[in-house]
Amino acid sequence: MLIAVAWGLFGGLVEGAMRLWLQDAGATSFDLRLTGISARLLWVAPLSYAVIFAPLGLAFAAAQRLIGRADWNRVAMLALGALAWLGALASSGRIALISVVVLALGLSATINRMVPPPPRRRQVVWRAAVALFAVVAVAAVAVESSTRWREGRTMAAQAPAPAGVPNVLLVIVDTLRADRLASYGYGKGATPVLTRLSAEGAQFDWALAASSWSLPSHVSMLTGHMPATHGAEMDMYDGRFPTLAQALLARGYRTAAISANTLVFSTAQGFGPGFLRFDDSFYSRLDGLSRTMLGRRLHKGLAALRGWDYTPVKRHAADVTRRAIDWVDDHESGRPFFLVLNYFDVHDPEAHPTGATGDAYDDAAADVDTALGTLVDHLRAEGRLDDTVLAVVSDHGESLGEHGLHGHGTSLYLEQLHVPLILRFPKRIPAGTRVTRPVSLTSLPNTVFDLTATTAPHPFPGRSLAPLWHTADAALDWPVPRSELRYRPWQHTLENQDLLRSSLELPWHYVSHSLADDELFNVIDDPGETRNLAGHAEHAALLERFRRALAEPGPRPEPRPAQ
Repeated sequence: MLIAVAWGLFGGLVEGAMRLWLQDAGATSFDLRLTGISARLLWVAPLSYAVIFAPLGLAFAAAQRLIGRADWNRVAMLALGALAWLGALASSGRIALISVVVLALGLSATINRMVPPPPRRRQVVWRAAVALFAVVAVAAVAVESSTRWREGRTMAAQAPAPAGVPNVLLVIVDTLRADRLASYGYGKGATPVLTRLSAEGAQFDWALAASSWSLPSHVSMLTGHMPATHGAEMDMYDGRFPTLAQALLARGYRTAAISANTLVFSTAQGFGPGFLRFDDSFYSRLDGLSRTMLGRRLHKGLAALRGWDYTPVKRHAADVTRRAIDWVDDHESGRPFFLVLNYFDVHDPEAHPTGATGDAYDDAAADVDTALGTLVDHLRAEGRLDDTVLAVVSDHGESLGEHGLHGHGTSLYLEQLHVPLILRFPKRIPAGTRVTRPVSLTSLPNTVFDLTATTAPHPFPGRSLAPLWHTADAALDWPVPRSELRYRPWQHTLENQDLLRSSLELPWHYVSHSLADDELFNVIDDPGETRNLAGHAEHAALLERFRRALAEPGPRPEPRPAQ
């Protein structure tokens, strides 16, 4: 038992250090980044492994008592040592399992030869276990106390925010289609909170995501750049452009993110800079266990037995809202806040109790609506709602059988691109505003900057959406929104993938393919995009105009004062 606990503590510590180092260096595989970790792994993994290894130690003890003959303590040293090394050696996700096993056995055997025989062995193992437990305890105290300390130190170094600037709450309802909301004309479902927020602010009827899956779309929403420019089309975001969080932190805001899409919107994927606090992992005991390498492998095995695709433990909307309220109320700095929430219930809604895909999707959206309503009601009761810029958006939509597709990140049809965008800030945005001109979510950072009434130069490309609720949108010369899809994360070979680009200029939606024929749809007459008009001779000039427009470079940063 003592050998088992000692090896569990050792293996967890080494794994935690290795994974943090490799993750920060961007050296882990894409698959492993989907189970991103934080410094909390330094104490969660050792304690988890000590608990997991203890029954194995008990089994070896029973063998020693019942079978005898062999030195079962020595066997336990070798076997449990190899198991302890497995997590650390597999921390990159880039080494074949057989190689990891061979290396683990070799390291365990090497250490085993250094351990003296009885009776000194018990003393050495006991001292090692005590020392390792002490290190884990120090790591736990340091990690858990460092978050608030770093936040306070960073805030102390920042100049105060300008007087009277509003809070900013950005709500990302992951995978939510616009056409599944009542305020966008959907006759089913129950999302009264979003309907009310739309009536109290501005609703953009034709908002388009920059891509049809989460990683490139989230980066575009926070930087204003298109995927081909910011580079996070498959690999983690490398920070080449400032994010909205970094810009607002520099303006004196207190910043945080609470993410239920721990696969992609996470520190492991490069979203951490600019956020004083990023709550994306270790939000429950089960989640913490599943983020260790051995716990992850066990979780994947159980998922495979049930016929499920592996995902980390799902975080539900009620937990995101609870954490958000706790963070907002713990607001002692007197500074305005910038809070980003990602609700993930609508993603993979098959896990919803209703079961059926269509109903499950609507019910998951209703769950998010209820959770968001709890947060909105809390802000209203605290007198903070009208002093908060509230933006509700989605990163992409979802195919629910249209065009023979399910999921997202597989096309640029509107069911995967057309997303809700609702802005509420009664001091600047007239209630009941409806904007019918197509817009891109890349305009979000500059729009938020405008609504915070800052006169600082904007570090983002694109145009703020503010003119669209001040002037009749038909009178404005407005850029046509674009979308891009280069890599699909579930296709492990990057060669020969069809590069898709699209643009929407009502009533026309044009989709360009690098490996197939182009597509052109009249989305007013044909909202399901079932009739490709690209082959019609009368649209030749229109097609050429779309092709030239997509060949032109996208918007670049243009520092300018707020409108």
